[in-house]
Amino acid sequence: VSKRILCWGRIEEEKGPPELFVALRMVIKKFNDVKLTLVGEGNRLKEYKSRVAALNLTDYVEFTGWKTSAEIQNLSAKSSLGVFPSRIESFGLSVVEAMAAKLPVVASRGGAIPENIEDGVTGKLVPVKNPDALAKAIISVLEDPTNAEKRAKAAKSVIQKKFSWEKAAENMLSLYEETLSK
Repeated sequence: VSKRILCWGRIEEEKGPPELFVALRMVIKKFNDVKLTLVGEGNRLKEYKSRVAALNLTDYVEFTGWKTSAEIQNLSAKSSLGVFPSRIESFGLSVVEAMAAKLPVVASRGGAIPENIEDGVTGKLVPVKNPDALAKAIISVLEDPTNAEKRAKAAKSVIQKKFSWEKAAENMLSLYEETLSK
């Protein structure tokens, strides 16, 4: 079974593809059967395809364009981990979707991502713009799938509680009560 790394979202500089490509070169030295699937579109797509070729990563990276939610879920089920090296993120929907899908997650500490991932408990967090740390985190997930799976299970549970309809209703009710008491 080859090791599939999945990343989805807009393919733009702030999402961290340059760091991911450099990290991937390090990962390949340890696991030469790894495959990175990038799902999405963006203004830098041509540039990133050229960069992948220049780094001799063409055999290891697949650009798929946009996919439906169902197709992404299908890819998630076949993947070893989701990687999201964003430099800045206002929420990180892809990260939360990956966690909800019980996909082990490695993400950078860009913006709001740490609000949803507890490092070492529900995923792995690395510093922004740090290909070395990103590669080490990816390798550790690939080397220890049992622990990665435990974190992924914990992540799914946390996300289900945090973003359930029940929780949304509770929050709305508190907001109404707070507003009415003013």
